[in-house]
Amino acid sequence: MHFYVNQKYEEFASLPAKAMLGHTVREVFPFLGDEWYNDVKSAALDGKIVEGDFYNPMIKKNFHFTTNNSLKQRGGSTLK
Repeated sequence: MHFYVNQKYEEFASLPAKAMLGHTVREVFPFLGDEWYNDVKSAALDGKIVEGDFYNPMIKKNFHFTTNNSLKQRGGSTLK
């Protein structure tokens, strides 16, 4: 799973975009683990809304996230 990076995401991750682009989420954030990855993958593929929490040890902060694939919910898909 690769991702788009904007300025707010750089601030959230405490990493510059160039350090993240071209890498997978697992490469950049190995501490997220399989449960987080599978939940977000499910949101992308199945259009499910997924909510959760994680701790980023790189910046010593807890985060809450909500993610979904709004295109899938409208009958489209971002993945082939």
